[in-house]
Amino acid sequence: MIVYNIEKVEELLALCVCCDKTRRKIGIDVHGVVTRYPDTFAKLTRQLLEHGHQVHIVTGARVNRELVEKLIRHNIVWTTIFSIVDYHELIGTRVRYDENGPWIKENLWDKTKAQYAKKVRLDWHIDDSEVYGKFFKKPTRYVLLK
Repeated sequence: MIVYNIEKVEELLALCVCCDKTRRKIGIDVHGVVTRYPDTFAKLTRQLLEHGHQVHIVTGARVNRELVEKLIRHNIVWTTIFSIVDYHELIGTRVRYDENGPWIKENLWDKTKAQYAKKVRLDWHIDDSEVYGKFFKKPTRYVLLK
């Protein structure tokens, strides 16, 4: 796990844009990352896509109109969106809902982003939650945004 502030994340992604000939796959969390720095990620996601990289929005939230409109409002562009809750409903995991949202067994929830990263071969994943980091293995690099 790498711990970066927003300036270091900008520097890392700017290097991908200007200097990296390898097409990278970058995972970005929504709540606490995109929502905290919308202008920064609007610029970076656009530049990444313009230079042939992939941007994967990786979130716990459902992929629905509200989420897509939020991303559009923030001028975020992406290649694909992955939702923890949608994935678990699709594979038949028991999902319980209450006033705080969806719930599944904590260990299943916490490792799902890393499983997705491995499956699609993300190079980097940027998140604000330390709990997910322990599940990420090389070659994906987990960037904890502080």
